[in-house]
Amino acid sequence: MKIMNAHELKTRAQQRVVDHNELQNAGLIAQSGQFFPAGIHYPPITMVPPSTPEDFLRGYEPLNQDEFVLYVHIPYCARRCTFCHYPVVTGSSQSDMESYVDLLGTEMDLWLQKLGIDRFRARSVLIAGGTPTYFEPKLFRRFHEVFEKRVDMDHCSQVTYDVHPEDLLGTAGAERIAMMKSFGSDRLTLGLQSLDNDVLKKMNRGHTEQEAYDAIDAMRKGGIDDICIEFIFGYPNVSTDLWIETLEKGIATQVQEIQLYRLKIPAYGDSPGPVQNLFKKHPEHFPAPEEAILQKQIGILLLEQHGFYENLTRVFTREPTHISHYAADQCCQQLDCIGFGESAFSSLHDRFAINHPDVGQWAASVKEGKIPLNRGIIRNRDDDLRWHIVLPLKNSMVSKTMFHNRTGERAEEVFRNELDALASYGLVAEDENVIQLTPKGRFFADEICAQFHHPKWLPFSSENYNKGPLFLSKELLPEGNSEGKRLVNATPACPMRDDERAWPWTAGM
Repeated sequence: MKIMNAHELKTRAQQRVVDHNELQNAGLIAQSGQFFPAGIHYPPITMVPPSTPEDFLRGYEPLNQDEFVLYVHIPYCARRCTFCHYPVVTGSSQSDMESYVDLLGTEMDLWLQKLGIDRFRARSVLIAGGTPTYFEPKLFRRFHEVFEKRVDMDHCSQVTYDVHPEDLLGTAGAERIAMMKSFGSDRLTLGLQSLDNDVLKKMNRGHTEQEAYDAIDAMRKGGIDDICIEFIFGYPNVSTDLWIETLEKGIATQVQEIQLYRLKIPAYGDSPGPVQNLFKKHPEHFPAPEEAILQKQIGILLLEQHGFYENLTRVFTREPTHISHYAADQCCQQLDCIGFGESAFSSLHDRFAINHPDVGQWAASVKEGKIPLNRGIIRNRDDDLRWHIVLPLKNSMVSKTMFHNRTGERAEEVFRNELDALASYGLVAEDENVIQLTPKGRFFADEICAQFHHPKWLPFSSENYNKGPLFLSKELLPEGNSEGKRLVNATPACPMRDDERAWPWTAGM
């Protein structure tokens, strides 16, 4: 394949800007041009109502006995990045972090007691934050001991850590890498976000371009070759030419996976990032939405011509196996995921909850013997149907068989109006087995998934959209219909069947 130069990339990428403007006029994309990740959780984290552990867990039955997708949140960081919208804890003492690790074990015990099992059987594991590798090696080892005591890892398909370049360098870095490797990890996600030293300083990342390369080398020397790196596009004062240069540097590292994130200005987590104030004070430094769209499409084109393909949405890999099993299990297969730690979420087959976003309140709840969640929702029938299409459609594809097995309904019948409208704009395609986004649709995956949201869970008010043909889900509710425009008689959810345990999400893509 011919490698395009910058001018050719920009020219070819302009078609997505044309698409963006067409879909904005049609009512799919907010007129403000602001972006919100609508297909990660449903409802969005910031909209989940208050709850108690007792109310949230009442009547819960695991989807598959004692097997779970597990998430552990380590909130500690050396500093707060400007783009981060999640609660992080900086400047903590060693004793505070040691206490946190011990309380993680207590929280896991509370869940085990509630579920009536001795240990969790892990299907896949993500250890993230925050920065898990911020722990000194001794405490990092203690954390693993706490975790392994309560988790059966014999059938775990993958362990992934989110790591920071600084923590992988030198003797201490080598120790951390060795621990992650011995724990069973063959995949690390390195949040670089940029490879320009000036941009890295403005992001408050704390590492240099060279340290990013050194960290990748250190991982490979430590025996971990499945490496994912992340980049943010649409960042202030980052020209499209600089974005191209950054991506070319990332591709040259020969990593197996590259993820592209669009900068989010509206908070999608519990702690609005400094980027919000920066936007209020200096909006002129931020690229126009059309420029962000251009940068995204250029990124896709560059990665494609260097042998990457979009495995999950916005996740580009050299091989289908180089992918987060955690993401596929939690978002595509929609298996029961339990989260431990401050602000961690638990995404279960019929409900969703979030732990206290304040580490002190989280710790106090655990010490009182309470599972430390403070918000949660048991989905009603309408929301459950929407959840079963939003997550897999955003991330990969909707299996019609799995949707029917889990809900008792047929996705192509329940959402016929939405699917037909989206298909008329070339955004979705379906056959007898699956519903999936077209390449054009995958580009606008978050905005498309908002089409399936109940109006009360939309990221932006209906006034923020043009009243065009794709204004469907943003319509006001009919008077007296508090449950939404699509009411279906309740059908008991079915347990996961053996033929659903396969991982079909990359087939035919």
